Amino acid sequence: MANPFDYQSIEPLTTSADIRSGSVFCRFTCPVTGRSVSASAELRPLPKKQEAEPESGPGVLGGLRRSLAAALNGVLGSTEHAEARVEVAEAFADGPPVDPDEEIRRYAIARAFRSVSSLFRWDLEKRRWVAVDAQQETMTRFESQLAVHPVRGTDDLPTLLAMLVSIARSDGNFDEAERKFLAPFAASVGLTVADLEAEADPTAEDVGSIDPSRAKSVLMICWAAALADGVADPQENEVLARFAKQLGLSEEDSRELRSRAQYFLLERTLEEVFSDFHMSVVEEDTVIRVGQKLGLPLAETQNAIQKFRERRGFA
Repeated sequence: MANPFDYQSIEPLTTSADIRSGSVFCRFTCPVTGRSVSASAELRPLPKKQEAEPESGPGVLGGLRRSLAAALNGVLGSTEHAEARVEVAEAFADGPPVDPDEEIRRYAIARAFRSVSSLFRWDLEKRRWVAVDAQQETMTRFESQLAVHPVRGTDDLPTLLAMLVSIARSDGNFDEAERKFLAPFAASVGLTVADLEAEADPTAEDVGSIDPSRAKSVLMICWAAALADGVADPQENEVLARFAKQLGLSEEDSRELRSRAQYFLLERTLEEVFSDFHMSVVEEDTVIRVGQKLGLPLAETQNAIQKFRERRGFA
């Protein structure tokens, strides 16, 4: 079976692909609903074959923050084109020879699509990508929450960014991976990570001023950021508990939002290792271990794998 993430499968959706400043800016349009979504990716050399294989164990876990950043781009950012920096297995299948520049362009388009592919599902019968149907529960609880109560483009975004910085430095180790994660979101409000670092942690008044309709979305994103390295440490848990109280949310609310973040991160892991629409025993074991690291019971992780198959149209 052809890989649905090959360039040939993505090309019919690509209604524009403009190259500017070393990146390709794309618009992907569903052939059935006409729904469009934008994404972009840097033009970069194709990886060697061995570098393109899905990682197992710590490698996939280490990529969760990178994957989460790509998933949240466009949710937190304010630019029309969200930057896509998620690697895929192979950019395109065997086909007619193309020149090196065209190969790089196709690889970038495939990577750009990958960052927004959760908004589409693969139609097995017609062998094409179509927009997901929310009425068929194709969206995760995390995505549904942000669709109904978005933070993007609101006055609450700067406070959310300050909260994310506070979580990142709560353990006294604000590392380079965390800075890279926050950089595009800081840029969306005209700041740098250094600017965010220079600011004091948000006060109870700052957090409490967030619109109540967006409080759950904000805390859910905070949980996702804290769990992106596999598990929230005690210092992060303490900060998150304080934020929940300042937002006027209960412990039960916080547990539910943590659960949504856990399952969403597991979903991102499935996206990473399932790029060829086939999951080997080794790959499934990787997903299960990530689920355990995130604090999910084995049965729930296995159930999530099955639901992922159903949402993506290849149960």
